[in-house]
Amino acid sequence: MLKRIYSNASIKYKILVSFWVIILIVSTSLGLNSYVISQNSILERAYASNLEMVRQIDYNVQYVQNDFFDTLTLMSIDTKAQELLMGAQSLTDRQRENYATWESQRLNSIQTMINLLVAKRYVSRIALYSNAIDQPISYIDKEGLSLETKEIKPFSELIRSDEYSQIIDANGRIVWFALSPGHTFFNVRTEAQQIVAARLVKELNTQKSVGILLVASDEILFEKTYSPLIMTENASVTIIDNEGKLISCNGAPFYEYIMQDSGLINRIKQGSINEIIATPIGTQLITSYSENDAGWIIIYSVPYDNILGEITSIKWVTLCIIALCLLLSIPITLLIFQPISNSIRQLLESMNRFKKGDFETAIELQNNDELGELANGYNAMTREIKSLIDKVYVSQIREKEAELNALQAQINPHFLYNTLETIMFKAESKKNDEIVEMIYSLSRLFRLCLNRGDHETTVANEKELIEHYLLLQKMRLKDRLQYQIDIDETILEIRIPKLIIQPFVENSIIHGISPKKDGGSIRVLGYREGRDIIFEVIDSGIGMPQQQYKELIYNLENKIEYETIHGGYALCNVYERLRLAYEMHGFRIDILSEENVGFSGKITLINMGR
Repeated sequence: MLKRIYSNASIKYKILVSFWVIILIVSTSLGLNSYVISQNSILERAYASNLEMVRQIDYNVQYVQNDFFDTLTLMSIDTKAQELLMGAQSLTDRQRENYATWESQRLNSIQTMINLLVAKRYVSRIALYSNAIDQPISYIDKEGLSLETKEIKPFSELIRSDEYSQIIDANGRIVWFALSPGHTFFNVRTEAQQIVAARLVKELNTQKSVGILLVASDEILFEKTYSPLIMTENASVTIIDNEGKLISCNGAPFYEYIMQDSGLINRIKQGSINEIIATPIGTQLITSYSENDAGWIIIYSVPYDNILGEITSIKWVTLCIIALCLLLSIPITLLIFQPISNSIRQLLESMNRFKKGDFETAIELQNNDELGELANGYNAMTREIKSLIDKVYVSQIREKEAELNALQAQINPHFLYNTLETIMFKAESKKNDEIVEMIYSLSRLFRLCLNRGDHETTVANEKELIEHYLLLQKMRLKDRLQYQIDIDETILEIRIPKLIIQPFVENSIIHGISPKKDGGSIRVLGYREGRDIIFEVIDSGIGMPQQQYKELIYNLENKIEYETIHGGYALCNVYERLRLAYEMHGFRIDILSEENVGFSGKITLINMGR
């Protein structure tokens, strides 16, 4: 359907559509290429920016870890803390006299803890346990500088926790925990999420374990070390340990989506990554990094849409440019091609007038281009055609009439000579009514042939002519000739060129029946077939050899007249008159012949049965 619409459209609109297609293809290709290049460039910048971000966060986290490490180290090797833990090893209920001395040492160690707590910005609380007594030795909280140990669990409950087992297994190395709100590892109550670092305290000389030191900070305080660095909207930071446990997070709840993807977790643990992944909260660009001593992994997540905000703007700008180009192409194309369209329209209108018979038509174009040359050539052609019509038309008509007369005149003498010869023999042999009948048929035959000079006749007249002709031939050939004429009455009044069937009948008698010893039969048929009128002449004569048949067909197709082979002269005569009367597409002649079988000729007048 689109092809039909395009083929029926004017040249102006075809050019407009072509311009649209070209602009659309070029703009789309350039826009898509720019989009891909911009996307890759922005992603590369985003990867580099995110990596720099996680490195900075890792640096700040490392700074906080150092605060914890310094506090744990200083407290572990502090002389007063060592004396206090060693004193607790020897303190029993039987040695109450030593308790006052030990309590004095405990207060001195608490002063050291206070000094450390004040000096370390990110440390919120410190707890010291001895593995010799159940009661915590000391606990201090930055919020109230509390010296009471009733807020933390006794040692007997502490040792039943999983965290304690990890501390023992670490054998003096620092162990990190992230305690969610409500967790009671060593606190009786915990209202906020905490990050805890713990280690065994060993006696300096013997390296024997004498206690446990815990340093904790509220996660919210820890989060402040990296939150100011996050400048991208809806970005988030997640910090996990090397086992995948959550340490701290900020922003969107990204941790739960990470934990659902085991493959992603494994890739993150193996090293730094930059990946685009799909999550229930949207597509994210994640970057991971791990270079700190604790083995923590920093995961930075940015919504993919945020990164591609620039590209979206580029896409819309490109689409607007394409739309603007398409809109501007309409008036520009019309402005450029309107003169061309007008010139072509003038040429078409002049051609239509010329087709209707206005031979004086001409077009005037001021163009010096191809259209101008076309107009000049068209004007010259119309002048030449008019001149030819004026000079040749009348003479051609007269020549055509003379040619028709000459072609028809060629048929009569041959038959006339044969008929007169027969009458002469009949008159010499005997005088009877048969001669009268023959003379009547002959005179009637001549009258129908002449037809008062009219080149056309009715099918009824042509039928009567054939009847008289066959009657005369029957009298000559007697029993050697049998014939049948069967013409549909519905076509009798149709007008046709005269003498187009009789030559076929004459051809069958002279070249088919007469040479045959036993004679033969002739059938003449006329009927309708659809909108065509068909005449057939079929004989049972001697036919013709295959080579002669091919030669006859060739000469008919090439309009070559010849007389030596099976009536070729008469058939070519009929063919030429039909061509002059109906042109090449108004009739058809079909010839069939087989040696010793017979001959048939078929004339089809196309669309004559209206």
